[in-house]
Amino acid sequence: MKRFAFNKSLVSVLITVLFIVFFGSLYFFIYLPHNEKLVQEQRFRALQTIDLNVHAKIDNSVALMNNLLTSYLKNDTLKISTANYIRSYSTEKFALTVPVPAVSGEIQDSGYIINVNNATRLITLKFQKRKSLTDTALFQMSMQLTFEQFIRFLLPQNVFDEYVVFSNGEVVYETFPSGINSLKDTSSAKSGLVSSTVRRINASGQDYNLFIQPVSFSTDQKWMLGGLLTNKRYQQEKNELPPSIVLLLVTAVLIIIVAFPWIKLYQMGNKDRLTVSDGIASIVVGMLLTSLLFFTFFKYNRYLRPVESLDSKEQLADQITRAFQNEIDTVYQKLKQADVYVAAHTNLFNSASKLHKNNDFFRHDTSAMAIKSIISDTSITQLYWLDKDGKEVANWSSAEMTAPLGNYKNRDYFRKIAEHKDYLLNNDGSKRYYLDQVVSWVTGRFISVISIPSKKTDSVAAISFTMRSLDNPILPTGYQFAIIDNSAKVLYHSDVSRNLNENLLTEFSASGRLTSCIKARTTDAFKTKYFSKEFIVLFKPIARLPYSIVIFMRFLIFIASVFPMAVSIKFLKPLLNSCKLPSTRIITPLANNKLRL
Repeated sequence: MKRFAFNKSLVSVLITVLFIVFFGSLYFFIYLPHNEKLVQEQRFRALQTIDLNVHAKIDNSVALMNNLLTSYLKNDTLKISTANYIRSYSTEKFALTVPVPAVSGEIQDSGYIINVNNATRLITLKFQKRKSLTDTALFQMSMQLTFEQFIRFLLPQNVFDEYVVFSNGEVVYETFPSGINSLKDTSSAKSGLVSSTVRRINASGQDYNLFIQPVSFSTDQKWMLGGLLTNKRYQQEKNELPPSIVLLLVTAVLIIIVAFPWIKLYQMGNKDRLTVSDGIASIVVGMLLTSLLFFTFFKYNRYLRPVESLDSKEQLADQITRAFQNEIDTVYQKLKQADVYVAAHTNLFNSASKLHKNNDFFRHDTSAMAIKSIISDTSITQLYWLDKDGKEVANWSSAEMTAPLGNYKNRDYFRKIAEHKDYLLNNDGSKRYYLDQVVSWVTGRFISVISIPSKKTDSVAAISFTMRSLDNPILPTGYQFAIIDNSAKVLYHSDVSRNLNENLLTEFSASGRLTSCIKARTTDAFKTKYFSKEFIVLFKPIARLPYSIVIFMRFLIFIASVFPMAVSIKFLKPLLNSCKLPSTRIITPLANNKLRL
């Protein structure tokens, strides 16, 4: 009987099979479950953020009604002006009712109740307040929103494909005609689960993965917020290999394919004949392998690259930072000049509306006209002053009517100035200011606020505006940016729906690297996964502010730009040399470009 014997061919086959089995097992039993868990965690974090924003919107609405009701109860003059303001308020985002005497005991003083009516698809917030601590009479006002007005602007784009909201098991809001009538139509209801869960469903003939997150308004009123992700997208994100691994595998396969003629030469025996085509193929293989080896070195030589040169990410970061700081400086100067005018002319320390139009307040006073020229910028929404207790004492607004004066003692832009925890413009001790990002209680919009110590004793001047330099800027394809604070909270993002709604420490796979960068406040570049996509990220601190800018570049953009260039340059160069063209010179345009991976 012939004994089993190994030869070179059998060993090669056995090694190949073991290699495939090993890495296939890693992919199916380790990588896929781990990647699926990450995809689900990201989606549930998005739903949890929506839950937080729902309660933040309720708090902002209550703060607005508190300001209005406080103004209404002060005196008869303010009572009339506040009632007129409420009646003329736009119903585009919500509807307000004029305060009326309340039923005693229904709600506690300065308290609110919320009612969700599934039949009418309306949410009603009722707020009550006493005129004074010694007065037993309660007054009440309410805010009414349709389900769409309440939830639509809280749903981030690009995270899910569609959204469905359930109340008491019934669909009360959906972003598309899903065909789902109730939770009974989903497998989650059949299993009796009411907590955060993910289930596979079919809606309108399309397979989706439904992510469900409870949202509680009160102890007896709850929504089930559902985010729908198409199964095709879900499987793609779950199965997708990191581009760096794909690139490595593609490079390895290309090298093997290109090296076939050399493999043939290695396998030739004593009786095989070497032909002219084998010789030509060997020469071509040498040139192609030179290209691939150049690309491999170019891709993985991070420790040999020059440090002093700038790449496109750093240049983009510098441009955005300069525009950001220049806009801060410009708005600060406008606020400072307006405050000086007001301190010198007490008749201007009043409220006015329609800043960008000619009205009586600005028409007859030369000093006021000078201020109007300062704040004619349409990105500025209002300019106002707060006393030492945070109460608003004057307000100039671009709106058709000035809102009743409120109290902003809990806003950071007031507290930081009062506590001397502000910033210095250009490191000048005489130029104190604070930059804040808030969601307006009055309009519900994201705005930026700059505040300064006012020339008027014990008061703070503030200006709210849209940061135009960061508002939907035009960026190169595949690029994004974010400006974050020292907790990695996103203050500004190229996708404005993510402003104040995201923290990069929870979204980055390389969160440890980001934490180190924030603590050390040093510029660094690294790779990370961000919403299931791989990015090359540049982190760079912003001078004189506790902020940093983060530039995202899709890793595939880098591959698409470098790989063809590397192959073509190194392939053409030896080809031209072999043709004896001494006057032809191939220059590598990326030779002085630092590309950190």
